[in-house]
Amino acid sequence: MSDNMSVGRLQHWWKSPWVGLALVLVVAVLLRYPGLGSVPPGLSFDEAGNGVAAMDVAMGQYRLWWPIGGGKEPLIAYLLQPLIGLFGPTSLALRLYAATMGVVTVAGTYWLAWEMFVATSTSEGEQKNSWLVPLLAALGLATAFWHVALSRVAFRALALPAVEVLAVAWLWRALRISGRVEGGTRSWLHFVGAGALIGLAAYTYLPGRFIPVV
Repeated sequence: MSDNMSVGRLQHWWKSPWVGLALVLVVAVLLRYPGLGSVPPGLSFDEAGNGVAAMDVAMGQYRLWWPIGGGKEPLIAYLLQPLIGLFGPTSLALRLYAATMGVVTVAGTYWLAWEMFVATSTSEGEQKNSWLVPLLAALGLATAFWHVALSRVAFRALALPAVEVLAVAWLWRALRISGRVEGGTRSWLHFVGAGALIGLAAYTYLPGRFIPVV
């Protein structure tokens, strides 16, 4: 009896969406964080400009726009502050921002695919057929060369897909549960959260201004 219970618990644990997400995030982290301060070597023009903006904030010069290299949105300059506090004004601190945004994007992709293909399933059979979709979607992004490469350089652009995918996933959830109460939270709170992220996109990178239109 105890063996059957253990097998049942193991099957329930393995089918949990958190297990698939955790495994994908481990892959994403292993491809993005090791050797981040030295691979690739040196700093590019854009990375250095982002570092200048971050140091301005560290010295008390607060702005919503930096006229460096054609202009820079402010989110990276402010979110870099705790990393600079921990690791100093180094390439590692700069690139940790991009790598973390890359991992957040992978997690957001999993959440969005879950909302679209699993949470909307009407039967247990449909869920069994669709739970692999978020896993494969997130794993595909976690291992995609272009995303891994860009996650290892301090480009402010990495925040845009992270914020965008979270906004769309949250909006999808808000639309799905609209008109009813789930877990004690009314759906309008989810719309507020999605709207806040959509607004935040304008402070990440130039194309973020078009996210509300999309």
